[in-house]
Amino acid sequence: MRKIISCVFLIFILLVPLKNLRAQHQLRVEITNLRSSEGKILLQLLDEEKNELSGYSQSVTERKCTIIIRNLPPGVYAFRFFHDENSNN
Repeated sequence: MRKIISCVFLIFILLVPLKNLRAQHQLRVEITNLRSSEGKILLQLLDEEKNELSGYSQSVTERKCTIIIRNLPPGVYAFRFFHDENSNN
């Protein structure tokens, strides 16, 4: 009986980290060749039904911007962005 409990416990310990690894993804969005280094990028993340999930704002440096979106569940996503050169939203 003790052996069975130990095996079940070991399987549980091994499967929990695998589940967590699958559930946590990150998306790296790199926007390059912008017209200028002024202002910021405003990015909107959408699900496959075009519902807004979240919004992001990141400054522009050397005519490029990188936004990292963490802890995304598996799925289909889209995003749209614009370059707010004068930072007036």
